[in-house]
Amino acid sequence: MNGPLAAELNGLLLKTNESHEVWLVMLGSRHHVASSDVYNSLFRADTKIVEVSSVDHIRRGFDICDDSLLAKSINSGKIFLVVRDENRKVGKYYITTFETFTEFGFDMNKVKEFPDILIDAITETQEIRSY
Repeated sequence: MNGPLAAELNGLLLKTNESHEVWLVMLGSRHHVASSDVYNSLFRADTKIVEVSSVDHIRRGFDICDDSLLAKSINSGKIFLVVRDENRKVGKYYITTFETFTEFGFDMNKVKEFPDILIDAITETQEIRSY
């Protein structure tokens, strides 16, 4: 089901009672975290996953797949979530504040630094904000 946007849930990791699938709510949509390897490459081990009866009422967004990563620009210090969408197009999502980074459960130890020339070559999509 493709429900409405749910911006008030941004930053939550959700799991249904009937499935082991984990979903990140970001930009008002739910994004399937494709595997435990993906989860472990982005999130802190102590990040709370909220169990819910269903996620079908939240609009479905792109999957967060195996090659997703947290990238930091060496010069600017900006941190981005870099993902590949369903069309295999790579995009970066700027995480606007450290508070947002923390609220989303991202792990600073998993951030990889890259030269600006590489970060700048990736299409910037939207900003990730806490609401």
